[in-house]
Amino acid sequence: MVQNAQIGILVADRNPRVRAFLQREMTGAGYRVYTADSARDVLRRVLESDTVDLLIIDPDFPDADPAVLLGQLRDGRPRMPVVIHAFPEPEVAGLRPAAAGFVEKGASSVERLKHLVQTFFPGG
Repeated sequence: MVQNAQIGILVADRNPRVRAFLQREMTGAGYRVYTADSARDVLRRVLESDTVDLLIIDPDFPDADPAVLLGQLRDGRPRMPVVIHAFPEPEVAGLRPAAAGFVEKGASSVERLKHLVQTFFPGG
């Protein structure tokens, strides 16, 4: 059985308040949580380390095209679940097939994120 504390989650969002909130909530749920504030940081943390087991990302970063970024992540770590946490804008809708899940940003989105993460690591 995998314990939550052994599961590493990378929270990637350009908004520092969103990153801090999700980090606090997911850490409170027992996960190891890392943060990234740019596409470059996401790629570095995911592709150069084995500490990230799941990525929660709002792919709206000024330093990368979202579709290209998700393609690089999928190519580099094809088995790692990627959850898009974003507003349902047209460009995000086209990214859904490249992700393991989608949670719309909103008041109760953190609870939906926790539930979705639990489905990827049911023994956690």
